[in-house]
Amino acid sequence: MAQRSDHVSSAGRTLPFKPVLLLLALTCLVFAIAPRLYAVERYSIPLDGTWDFLPRLGDRGEGGRHRFESPEALRESWRRIEVPSCYQRVFEDLRYFEGVSWYARKFRFGDDPGDVCARLVFEGVNYRCRVYLNGKVLGDHEGGYTTFAMPVQGALLRGENTVAVRVDSRRHLLRLPGDVGWLNYGGIYRPVRLEVMPQVHLADLAVRTKIPGPAAILGVNATVEGPMAGSPAWADLRLEVLDKQGNSVSVGSRGFIWTGGKESLYLELRVNEHFVQQWSPENPYLYRLRARLSLDEKPADQQTATFGIRTLSARGRDFLLSGKPIKLRGICYLYDFDKTGRTLDPEAFAGDLANFRELGINALRNHFPLEPRMLDACDSLGILVWHDIPVYWVSGYDPCDLRLAKEMIGEMALADRSRACMAVWNLGNENRMERTDRAAFFTALRDELHSYLPGALTTCALTQGSFRDVMYGIVDLLSENIYPGWYTFLNRDPVMWRADTSQMDLDKYEQDLRREIADCPDMPVIISEVGAGAAYGMYKNDPWRLFSEDYQAYLLGRQLGMIASIGEVSGIFQFLYNDFYDPSRMEAPGQEGKNLKGLVTIDRKRKKAFGVLRDFYQKWGR
Repeated sequence: MAQRSDHVSSAGRTLPFKPVLLLLALTCLVFAIAPRLYAVERYSIPLDGTWDFLPRLGDRGEGGRHRFESPEALRESWRRIEVPSCYQRVFEDLRYFEGVSWYARKFRFGDDPGDVCARLVFEGVNYRCRVYLNGKVLGDHEGGYTTFAMPVQGALLRGENTVAVRVDSRRHLLRLPGDVGWLNYGGIYRPVRLEVMPQVHLADLAVRTKIPGPAAILGVNATVEGPMAGSPAWADLRLEVLDKQGNSVSVGSRGFIWTGGKESLYLELRVNEHFVQQWSPENPYLYRLRARLSLDEKPADQQTATFGIRTLSARGRDFLLSGKPIKLRGICYLYDFDKTGRTLDPEAFAGDLANFRELGINALRNHFPLEPRMLDACDSLGILVWHDIPVYWVSGYDPCDLRLAKEMIGEMALADRSRACMAVWNLGNENRMERTDRAAFFTALRDELHSYLPGALTTCALTQGSFRDVMYGIVDLLSENIYPGWYTFLNRDPVMWRADTSQMDLDKYEQDLRREIADCPDMPVIISEVGAGAAYGMYKNDPWRLFSEDYQAYLLGRQLGMIASIGEVSGIFQFLYNDFYDPSRMEAPGQEGKNLKGLVTIDRKRKKAFGVLRDFYQKWGR
């Protein structure tokens, strides 16, 4: 039998056996302690589903004896709610509740938190919120309509975790929008998820397209973030453009030395003319950009971005899509679903899309950012989006409001700047500031947007009669909300709610509008709102009764005919597609707390005016 030796042979040398074991143990320890930068692929843990829910009239509940944020908090008496949802649509007793509400749920995490970079992502929480994980504050957020993320380093645990969110939707705390002309739906009304990434990861990936000739040039911005493990590494970022069938149509790469922190990269790729299909409402062709990051030839991260090849510009009176004039046949879409409120109802939304197609719509406008899945549909169906920053009905200049508006622009731009559907960025709607304040405020907003999206087309929706405004020298497109025959040039009978047509001089209004447009040469002009209201099924065969379907249909036809006769208008957004809840509107018969300017009701019954817009858009702008 061979004797055991305390030495082993290595490269012609004999080494003591015990020191070798010690060396191996230390090596294993180093690898165990060092972050596993390459071992985790991106994934998400959806946090939609049943949460514990507690509405509160006051501020109590945070810290002290309540400690609602704590994993040990007693929640047996709390209600149960499905997230995402609008609690006003879930609980009848909370139909008009505006106050503090608490949400909490548990979830399990299987990886070692030290090996990953993770963050909680909320697509929409109205209005202010504070987010906790396992009793620790992750951060605060203000603004009800933008996606935001909270890093969870130092709070995430392996195994069971408790996330808690304090939401405050009290109206008097609202800053942006300055007021709401709709029901102030509160709570976590859009999806929530935990995003998990490698420690070294692609933190940002954005695509912009240029079409200087038959071929297309893609400008790609990528940002790499994370720590350095031990020593600098050779990093390689490889980009590949895939068509709809998954075929590669362009590739590129960039190498650099990774020393940790943040690295911003810009690359240009060329797509040969044989592979170029320009995105448009008639041909909404989408490509995918796949970015792969490696460190010392080991896979580190992968991310994709969907985009379309197109350009947007303004020349004279024309709005140009990939160098060709296009008329925006638009509609305003302050979506409010009968069953779910402001939370997406996929079945109802599919019906809305079908109606948009029948109406001949190629552009949508909302007073706040649309839900990401809605924007996905716009990308896929070729619907251009007038993207409203929620600077709405702001009455005066406030540096804090400006700072908040800039934060919102950053959140919107980072989320949506690669989207093909993003056509116009509206900096505000019907704001009531002094001229000098307005110039300073909106110039700063425009410049902030251009820091993310150089050359993005901007506008600011004004109230009627104010085209020649200080905004003329700031934005790229002029836009105005007009309501002749509804709010102006109309003598209302406050008792009978009838229109006195002898006072409704639309010909004079048209002359005034023509003068306004002529006073602002060399800019596209958009009618950003136009319309009238009607209560479904009320006052049939009484065409001059306000809020009758007959008067709405008649007036909309007159308004659209007037606009069409002015050949210099590049776009129209009828206000609006669907009725929506607005508790402030109670004065007229049939209103019952709703804005009734929709072509369809909240439960999507069509009014007579639906056919008026459909027939008009079959001819106008074709």
